[in-house]
Amino acid sequence: MNARKFPRRIHAWLTAFAVALAGGLTSASAVPLGVFPEAVLEGGWAIASPAEHFDTETIFNKIDGAADQFIQYGLKQADFLSLRNEAGLEIMIERYDMAAFENALGLFAAQRGKEKRVERQGGAWWYAINPGAIGFSGSIYFKVVGNKPDAGLQEKAVRLIGVLDKSVSESALPATFTLLLEQLKVPFEGISFEKNDAFQYHFAREFWFGKARKEEPQRWFLHEAKRPEEAGKLRDQLLENFLFDFDLIKRLDTGAILKHKYLKTFTQLEALGVWVFGVEGAPDESALASASQAITAILPKAGK
Repeated sequence: MNARKFPRRIHAWLTAFAVALAGGLTSASAVPLGVFPEAVLEGGWAIASPAEHFDTETIFNKIDGAADQFIQYGLKQADFLSLRNEAGLEIMIERYDMAAFENALGLFAAQRGKEKRVERQGGAWWYAINPGAIGFSGSIYFKVVGNKPDAGLQEKAVRLIGVLDKSVSESALPATFTLLLEQLKVPFEGISFEKNDAFQYHFAREFWFGKARKEEPQRWFLHEAKRPEEAGKLRDQLLENFLFDFDLIKRLDTGAILKHKYLKTFTQLEALGVWVFGVEGAPDESALASASQAITAILPKAGK
């Protein structure tokens, strides 16, 4: 056992035991909040059990079944805090440091599902669950989960979104996210980020996707390489693998136009400067051309 971690565990166990003896409720002065701001206790809430901290090696002890996905999206560390009020309502706050905005966004999009309505509060994007809320702000992904459906508990969960948002340091949004949101006018719900295994290929990493209409399969994709030669190499790798499922319709100076053998949708794949980009899932060549022109037109503004 790690000699430095052992005393911390003993301290946590002893603290938890003291909390239990005190009837399950204690103040912030008796048990540290860890990374959580004291404002989480507003409204008559108190700490029900000590704050817990996990890294990428120990997170499996807390969320064994879901840990792989968090790590795949860049998890750095995770913290948990359980709250309770005098009415017997309980809330678990889960805070995941994903190291970068795009990682938190990617995880948020992957776990959200298409049917969830996303809200904006300050710098946070979130959606309601019953009972609780899930969201992210900057590089921090968080879950607030209650022990039973209750209107007061749900109000507390929404207030906690604001509290957690204010505890996150402000930082500039990634340029590619802004490009999709503001220049291509992709709604937030249509933006996603795949840190690994984009298109289900192990070599395709850190791709952004933007879908203008959620009910249609057509979407833009973008990847920024470090150098133009890397972008060209990645495009060629993608094209080689795409040709197992697509027919080649036309070669372009910058890439190719393809048609899916079974779905009959169209894809355009290109590399220009440091960008690997294109459109997939277009219903016909006219829609493909229009979408391809739109993304090509804004690339210079994004640092082509």
